[in-house]
Amino acid sequence: MLVAGAVTVLAGLPMHVTPARAADGSLRSGDYELVLATAQPIVVRQVTSGATVLTEQQPLQLIVKNGETPVDAGGRYTSVALEGGQLVGTGEVRSRNGSVFRFRDGYSAAAAGGFAVNRTVTVVSANGADQGFNSRFTIGSAGPRPIQDYQFLAPGVWYDRNRNVPAGALAGDYTDDYFYFREMRLPLPFVMMHDPAGGLDVSIAHQNPRPASRVDEGSGAWLVDAGITHAALGAQKVPSTKVAIVYPGMEGERNYVNRAAAWVRRSNPVTAGFTQNYEFRIRVNRTADFGAAVRDSWRYHWDMVNPQVTKVPIQQVYRSSIDVLASYQSTWGGAPGLPFSARLPGGEVHEVSYQMGFVGQQLPAAYLLLRDGYLNNRPEHVTKGRQILDFWAANSWAPSGLPRTWYDVNPPGWRSFYPTYLRIATDGMEGVLKASRFMRGRGTPVPSWEAYARRFGDWLVTHQNADGSYYRSYNLAGTAPDNRATYNSHNAIPFLLELAVQTGDSRYRAAALRAAEFAWRTVHLPATYVGGTPDNPNVTDKEAASLALRAFLSLYDHTRDQRWLQAATRAADFAETWQYAWNYPVQSSRPAYARHGVRGQSIIATGHSGMDTWQSGMLYDYYRLYRATGDPHYLQQARLLANETKLTTQYPGNALGYARDGLVEEAIGLSDLRYGGVGLWLPWNSVAHAESPALLQDTYGNMDIDALSNGPDPDPAYARVRNRHSGLCLDDHNGVTTPGAEVRRWTCAGTAAQHWSIG
Repeated sequence: MLVAGAVTVLAGLPMHVTPARAADGSLRSGDYELVLATAQPIVVRQVTSGATVLTEQQPLQLIVKNGETPVDAGGRYTSVALEGGQLVGTGEVRSRNGSVFRFRDGYSAAAAGGFAVNRTVTVVSANGADQGFNSRFTIGSAGPRPIQDYQFLAPGVWYDRNRNVPAGALAGDYTDDYFYFREMRLPLPFVMMHDPAGGLDVSIAHQNPRPASRVDEGSGAWLVDAGITHAALGAQKVPSTKVAIVYPGMEGERNYVNRAAAWVRRSNPVTAGFTQNYEFRIRVNRTADFGAAVRDSWRYHWDMVNPQVTKVPIQQVYRSSIDVLASYQSTWGGAPGLPFSARLPGGEVHEVSYQMGFVGQQLPAAYLLLRDGYLNNRPEHVTKGRQILDFWAANSWAPSGLPRTWYDVNPPGWRSFYPTYLRIATDGMEGVLKASRFMRGRGTPVPSWEAYARRFGDWLVTHQNADGSYYRSYNLAGTAPDNRATYNSHNAIPFLLELAVQTGDSRYRAAALRAAEFAWRTVHLPATYVGGTPDNPNVTDKEAASLALRAFLSLYDHTRDQRWLQAATRAADFAETWQYAWNYPVQSSRPAYARHGVRGQSIIATGHSGMDTWQSGMLYDYYRLYRATGDPHYLQQARLLANETKLTTQYPGNALGYARDGLVEEAIGLSDLRYGGVGLWLPWNSVAHAESPALLQDTYGNMDIDALSNGPDPDPAYARVRNRHSGLCLDDHNGVTTPGAEVRRWTCAGTAAQHWSIG
């Protein structure tokens, strides 16, 4: 709603309210109203109470380049008028040297407490001493407090108060005054500030962004060019705590371009007649806590962007991913396995060593080869998978009972100096457990694999801390933790729960539930997702949130306790904020990125802007979550993961210049609007693409989620997780019970897997 000539009367409101004397116009969106008044601050107030919640004293702001010195200038609107469906504020700002800049800001109401602004800044006259300029818009609380009182979301960069980030990370030091980030680092270009005291959220986004640049964006110099069209988003402490958009984008007081300097600046030229034009969006809302604020703000800006998904042939991606794994399996140093990496684009083996899980994925890959070989009549895949599984089951145990997780082939032997990370061990042992269950379902159990899985389960039961936690990593002697952090305790939960079902041993389930209670207190309630990747020590990262989703969803499947579903949804809401839901073009000699930009990529961790397609492996989890909740947003996210994450993988019909179908690059950087990468394929890349389609096929009968009945499961608690293969299933109750439900196992004659259900 737009009102012209309205008079704003705010007498008698709380002391933090700044009244506007006479409004030239106002806009209403949801329960909030934005008021513009000539020569007055901008005011956003809540309609029902009349209280002012946001203000900005100087809506017109400039940063002018004088040599290497930035000089601020600012002002207010000198006129406010209705023009069509917009409320338009105009005014001029004069630099210290006399250059004149004319602002025209057209405001319109957006959805649900949002206000869109179309800004044009024109250089009316120029003084040669002014070499470049940026325009800026900021807005903050009507009663501002220190920045540490607020919680922030800048997707992939800033979570809460960024307590768990490495040195040098963006927004990692609150002694800084400015926290500006290039929008290309953000999976959606917005920043949100949540006030836990009152629940007020304010976000600012670059609307309809078209980032481009003709300069070297990898340079640390202050560069000026008319073709720079990317923005920076963030927050600042001066003169008070506010969110901000700066155009074109400058990054500081910390940056990832030249870490030895505080700032990396980009500006447009101060040339008479030059015009900037960009759009941004302000949104205000209230939420109960930071987790709710993350979910609400991400979904709001997601809906505004409305990500478009290009359908890919998932069966071909699956087949290419399995076949490339099989093509690389060989014997080095007397042991069978997959190389640690292969070069791109030629596909030559680069380095050979075997890592159980994480990036090496030896055992999950072996299970996938085994499964594919039996189901698709490829006996060579069965052989390759069994060789890897047999080698690990026979050789990886340390005397302590822990599995050794990394094997070198030159010279042959286990890495005695490398600790056993819980993440790596559970990755690998879940692969062994799936292979064991698969073969038992075929009526040909493999005792050595089952003993291998059970031995690790016994170690987890024996070495669980009194509070239910596990340490991040342990020395191979099993005598002490290598890293005492307990952020990753939930990684053991899915393995323990499945082991309990497979063996009938209630000790494993009890250990899983103790770990679950610890994770509820330390991960879910504070919404703290830290330390998912062994090579990013104890930092906020996407894999921590994703693996928490997997663990809590496993708990829900096994117990039907709604609070685990609640925890799963919160973890999912955080995990998806790392996944790019918008796109921008990049300069690249690699067709994968020249053609697709950042589509399908996700930021790896705080502290850098490296990205990859790891979230591809979370497709099954998001689809399961959709079926458990009926929430259509999770289906949208699942569709993005099913398709966009595969675009930079070569498969028939998607030639990218790689030597083999199935190849995809492990880690890249695109945030400088140009390609930079390691030029390597690692086994995890293909496992991430193949595992979810296999799980979808086993559970729902089809790996294409668009071919499934996309509605909630008949049981809203998602009690049934089943493998749908034809054949006779015989009841083989194993005696494990859960509160209010029985866990049953059926051995399915003539099938490739067992049929599992709860209840």
